[in-house]
Amino acid sequence: MLLQTPDQNRKKSRVDFRIDEFRKLIKQKGMRLDWEQTIECPCTNISTTDFKFDLKDVTDINANTAGNNTSCPICNGKGLVRHSKQEIQAIVTNSESEDSVGKYGLLKQGSIKITLEPEHLPSYGDRFTMKDSVIVWRETVTMPDSYILELSYPVVERTLSLSSGQTSVGVLFMQQTDLNGLGIESTDLPLHSIDVDGRINFLEANSRPTPGTKLSIAYYTNPVYNVIEHPHTFRDTYILNNSSEVFSTMPIQVIAKQEVVRC
Repeated sequence: MLLQTPDQNRKKSRVDFRIDEFRKLIKQKGMRLDWEQTIECPCTNISTTDFKFDLKDVTDINANTAGNNTSCPICNGKGLVRHSKQEIQAIVTNSESEDSVGKYGLLKQGSIKITLEPEHLPSYGDRFTMKDSVIVWRETVTMPDSYILELSYPVVERTLSLSSGQTSVGVLFMQQTDLNGLGIESTDLPLHSIDVDGRINFLEANSRPTPGTKLSIAYYTNPVYNVIEHPHTFRDTYILNNSSEVFSTMPIQVIAKQEVVRC
């Protein structure tokens, strides 16, 4: 038995999404983002079983150190490859942070919602760097032998309106240790500059942290996010174009979480 419903007037009292107006909103108010797409590196070993068991929505790879080839020159053993980096504009909303207490202390990890044009269809794990927004990032590193220190993320210099006038600031504070690993009193920042790659160049040998010692640094950088969720996997609909209905793709939204470790 066929259960056919009656036809309706599809032109009267019609409400269509005005995609062109939304594109204007993105161009007017959208944030500049660097978008890097992600794919699994072919060096990853796919696991095989006699019964072909698998977990729903989980990529089936070997859960051991042999899963990714640590000698791979493409992914360096991480199993992921970033590709097709480009600058786009997108609407960024719902900037939130989440605090979690673990074995090694307090971790604050933020998340955002990103709405993109239909042509910019991201996938899980894709990476977005906000090019104009700035956050304070803190980390502890071992001082190298060179005068150039590269951190997890490039240092971004901000021009601040201070009582002393317009001041460019990139590094907020450095805390050093001695050769025994004990913190030493820090007052003034070592004389340094920030190069075009966001690295710290120490300018004087006598004020440079001793190679091999630990150094905690607070600095400005652009926040980086990885896609973790698709609230709307696709947003497709029919709209009225002149006198006929046409299939149209709509803007896509994803949820991205702030990256903890650069990958």
